[in-house]
Amino acid sequence: MRHGVGRLLFGAMALHAAAEGIESLLARVQGGNERARRFLRSVAPGARTRFVGSGEFEVDLPVRPAAALAAGRPILRETA
Repeated sequence: MRHGVGRLLFGAMALHAAAEGIESLLARVQGGNERARRFLRSVAPGARTRFVGSGEFEVDLPVRPAAALAAGRPILRETA
């Protein structure tokens, strides 16, 4: 455990999303899964979380446009 596989997979998914013009990724997380929520906050500091009921949260993870990736800027963008 804790070998960075999740971070690597998430980065690949965000890179693919950006290349396809997708502006954000949406994750649904069980409220009691604090480890998953911490992980998403660590890979996407600009993420927005909201409670959706039934003990679940939705996490909106904004993705940078492909042009930013080509310029070497980070995949995930921070939001105000």
